[in-house]
Amino acid sequence: MTRATQFIVACVVVLIPTAGQLQAEMIAITSYDITDAARSGMGGWQHTYSGSIVDTGNYSASGLSFTRANYSGGSGTLNDGLEGTGASDTELFGLKSDVSPTFTLHLDGFFTISDIALLVVDSANSIPGHIAGFDVTILGITESFVTSEQPTLRDAFVDLTGSSLDGLVTNQIILSNFSHDNLGSFTQVFAIGEIEVQGSAASVVPLPSSLALLAMGASVTGVGGVFRRRSKKSSKTEAV
Repeated sequence: MTRATQFIVACVVVLIPTAGQLQAEMIAITSYDITDAARSGMGGWQHTYSGSIVDTGNYSASGLSFTRANYSGGSGTLNDGLEGTGASDTELFGLKSDVSPTFTLHLDGFFTISDIALLVVDSANSIPGHIAGFDVTILGITESFVTSEQPTLRDAFVDLTGSSLDGLVTNQIILSNFSHDNLGSFTQVFAIGEIEVQGSAASVVPLPSSLALLAMGASVTGVGGVFRRRSKKSSKTEAV
């Protein structure tokens, strides 16, 4: 093992949560950014947001026309603690080859992530369809996930346990590359009313330089496994 590799391993090992930190909990999303999103109000679907919204052009999907925009530096509908029960508190997003919404979630501290749920409880509405899958990126490492229904067709749930992202310590998650299962008549749009993340708090807060080393170490054969820890699978409470 080279001296550089030994240094990477040493920094990574320090960041492993202790046994007392393994209990999964709901993680607060302090703010989020979105690129290539529909502006609030498309088709009557509302997205409240406290940050900056910059228009980037026009777009149409499934017969609906809307203004594309980038959201940055704020909070809103997706992390207000209220599950979307209808168009008045749910954002509608386009889905097509020339538009691809990407969400960057900023967390309230450093955690290992166990699962992610995208909630839209209004199961009677056929417009949003169902999110069939999406990519999750942590520390520059991306893995694709197929969603499970938890507990309705309007809830998309992914479990990171056993994946390449299992055990990585982070304060930021990126969601991208969404796919649709083509349920309903609107096959090029999907909706999210709330994003929920569960995981375990890290016992040590890594320095920015250590985060870079973590990403580097994950790409080195034999080193990535050092900082992965198999987290306990969280117990998901069904939405009512």
